[in-house]
Amino acid sequence: MNRTTTRNMFSVLFATLMLVKNFAQAQQQQVQRAVGDRVMMAGSFCPLGSWPAEGQWYDYDVNDNAELFQKFYDPSEHRRNGFYLPDLRGGPLTQCIVFSRDFEGQRYLGEVYESEGTCPLGSVATDGKSLSIGEALNLYGLIGASYGGDGVSNFKLPSLNNLDPFYCISINGLYPKKNSQSRPISS
Repeated sequence: MNRTTTRNMFSVLFATLMLVKNFAQAQQQQVQRAVGDRVMMAGSFCPLGSWPAEGQWYDYDVNDNAELFQKFYDPSEHRRNGFYLPDLRGGPLTQCIVFSRDFEGQRYLGEVYESEGTCPLGSVATDGKSLSIGEALNLYGLIGASYGGDGVSNFKLPSLNNLDPFYCISINGLYPKKNSQSRPISS
């Protein structure tokens, strides 16, 4: 075996060990979410059970998701068959709105959330710091070098440290499944 093959085998072994560690740590990050809650992701998509908050019209029958209807219905729209989701575009994160009651449990890998000044186990501050791709291969797979880094040996986390409140990013959460279901939303 040459040096490159040995390094690649070590990287795969390390990534596998990190997955096991990440799963164990994700078990400790239980979170309660309600229909209509906002979820922020460092990746470019919203996880299964949520939709991007891009100001889209939600044209389902009100009875199909009464909780969302109660949260976002605006009587000034004079339309009874739906409502607009909020438009939260414009920042460095993907803003999502939870539509499913099944969207509870553990933090997702790449999920950004408010904290009380420190980040719990399995999360780090969103301070733009550089991480080794080998140390956080799964997170790199989600966000790549979109926040900086060389994309070969390192990448950077989002930098939200100048904002109040304090934000953390889950680096050991569950890998989010992309929401591939067709949305009952039209532009």
